[in-house]
Amino acid sequence: MLQDFLNHWPIETLHRMNLRDYNHTGDRNTFCQDVETKTRPLGSIKGNSSAKFGIYRQLNTESRPPRTISNDHYTWETKFNAGDLDEQKAFNEVITEIQQIANLAMAGDFEAIELLQINPLFRWKVAFLYSQNRLIPIFAKTKLVAIVNLQGMKANYHTPYYEMQRYLIARKPFDMTVVEYMRELFEEYRGNKKKPAIKLPRKNSRRRPMARKRGGQQKRNGHEGYTANLFHDDIQQALYEQLCDQYPPDSVLMENDWVDLIVELPEKVIIYEVKTDRYAIDCMIKGLGQALGYAFRVEQFYKKPVELVLAGPNDFSESEIEILEYLKSQLILPVSYLKINYQPL
Repeated sequence: MLQDFLNHWPIETLHRMNLRDYNHTGDRNTFCQDVETKTRPLGSIKGNSSAKFGIYRQLNTESRPPRTISNDHYTWETKFNAGDLDEQKAFNEVITEIQQIANLAMAGDFEAIELLQINPLFRWKVAFLYSQNRLIPIFAKTKLVAIVNLQGMKANYHTPYYEMQRYLIARKPFDMTVVEYMRELFEEYRGNKKKPAIKLPRKNSRRRPMARKRGGQQKRNGHEGYTANLFHDDIQQALYEQLCDQYPPDSVLMENDWVDLIVELPEKVIIYEVKTDRYAIDCMIKGLGQALGYAFRVEQFYKKPVELVLAGPNDFSESEIEILEYLKSQLILPVSYLKINYQPL
């Protein structure tokens, strides 16, 4: 969704945007519609009037929000043009700020964004979309203040937005996207239960283990219909059953704290990272960094030695053994590869 937005509104085209592209009543393909509505799952700014866009096309210009001015077609905030009824002058001021927000967000200069004039709710949503996932998508300042206080920061409405964002970003678990982290923070906020501040490394599990994956095929909706093959779930389920035959079933945990599979034994913990690549060496190379990241948290939580196993649907060929041995020799943690005994239906 984020990539679709950036493909449609790349930063280099913002200076060529006209008022019709920016906001137009009844048109669902404008910049403002995409920021507010199409990307809503990435963080909502619903609820405020359209004045948050700085300028917008309004059908009833006789009824307008305070501190705005209207001509026959458009309404805008007076801070963008109070001298006459020229909507283009107002838009030029607005789009200049939008360009600044996008460029500053891409550069990571969030402190400078704080000083701009456009409505903060809309300002920070635009900043998030161009920030390369360096902001947590929480845009209402009252909610952000409440959330960071739950996480241990002493903040109030006068605390700069970027300082609260910096506090949350520093505590985001490494294997969560900013959107996943936002949803977790909101769940805690809605529960209205104050919890201890998150400390790094984060040791509490965020997802309970399961015993079965759906597998098969799944129809998903998007700009174009497509079928997502859930082969990963099929072989993950096969590995779960394979490990339950080898170890006590209650020691085998699937999707525990987002790790594909964990086997907890009295003397150690084994992490299994499942990859679907055709060649075993590709499974090994692609999964190794992820598995090492999980090992950091697992070792902190279980307080036991950790072993890594990369698992895939095919075995190593003779030509790949040398690479496997090299990778193993470079790591302190024990690491190996396991072929999953998977029989397609």
